Amino acid sequence: MPFSFITKKLKSESKSIKQKVQQLKAPQQIVQNSEDEYNRCKSNLVHVKKETAEQIEKLEKLEVKIFKSFQRFSNAFEQLKNRPEFEQKANESFTLPKLTFYDFQKFKTFQIEIHQYFIAILVIPFIGQFLAMGSIFKELKNNSNLEKALEIKREVNEINRSIRKSIDFLIRLDVLATKMEIHLNMIHKIYRKQVYEFETLVARNTDYASYTQEEKMLVDTNIKLVAILYKLINQELTQQEEQSNDVPVLLDDQTNNLILQSEQAVTTLHLVH
Repeated sequence: MPFSFITKKLKSESKSIKQKVQQLKAPQQIVQNSEDEYNRCKSNLVHVKKETAEQIEKLEKLEVKIFKSFQRFSNAFEQLKNRPEFEQKANESFTLPKLTFYDFQKFKTFQIEIHQYFIAILVIPFIGQFLAMGSIFKELKNNSNLEKALEIKREVNEINRSIRKSIDFLIRLDVLATKMEIHLNMIHKIYRKQVYEFETLVARNTDYASYTQEEKMLVDTNIKLVAILYKLINQELTQQEEQSNDVPVLLDDQTNNLILQSEQAVTTLHLVH
């Protein structure tokens, strides 16, 4: 048998062996790649969820602080004699609910409710969330079944799509919560200055009927600022669809519109920031 023929045959057999080895490794490589991508997505989700939770907590603490600070206005307002009607408006968007400020001492209840609300937002029902993927990957790494490996790849891709959707939602929620925090801080700073002037006025004179026009405007301004802040801190950032396991709906348009309206309402008060 010619040497060249033997050499050619050996090369052919070697190539065939390599192909078979590659075929045996292919399912394992598919599984490994799926596991790597899954772990990357899961790690990103954990990181983003942590950042969003921290921002939500900052917003939550601020809203509770603002709600508690309404007691200052309530205490001063209740001392007024011949005081005006409590229900007033900054504009059509900012109406004071009846008797709202007689319940400010219940801010702890408010704190508990708002905390539970934000916690509910962050417990997002991911599709196929964090299944027992570790044991599945481990089992399939030693499995040469290509069909099974491809099936797992499809399932993991579906889970990763869900995780990425959740990550996108959390990032957008973080941005919206940050915007709301900044806006609330700005208006609350104005309110603190105005309520201090109101407290000073009431300490000097409790008879609203004897107030000058400027002093009456101070009372009116405080009422309007409280109305604006009250509406803002009660604005929900998300809404969970009924009987849905998907991520909540982000109420960004509604929230941004309210922020814009409140900016305009504060501007009409002609106050120096």
